[in-house]
Amino acid sequence: MTASTDPSYRDEIVDYYDNCEMDYKVLWRLDRCLAMHYGYWDETTERVSEALIRENQILAERAKITESDIVLDAGCGVGGSAIWLANEIGSTVWWQRSL
Repeated sequence: MTASTDPSYRDEIVDYYDNCEMDYKVLWRLDRCLAMHYGYWDETTERVSEALIRENQILAERAKITESDIVLDAGCGVGGSAIWLANEIGSTVWWQRSL
């Protein structure tokens, strides 16, 4: 088994996200947080917004991402973590929405 998606499912996957984009924007409040995950919670976390930012901080720390790095956003979500990395760390981010 390979890690790639069967080409016969490509159009179905693209259609799903195209059709659901507005639902995700509304339900996940993407206008405010640009995150499609639940964040990183620990004993000091009190709000979802804190957990979402902490998730990005943990990502950057564990991957040792610096301002000299080029990061590829593989299209998993809406690019919020990639945007955060560019804005907060200063790394260069590459992304492409289409498959």
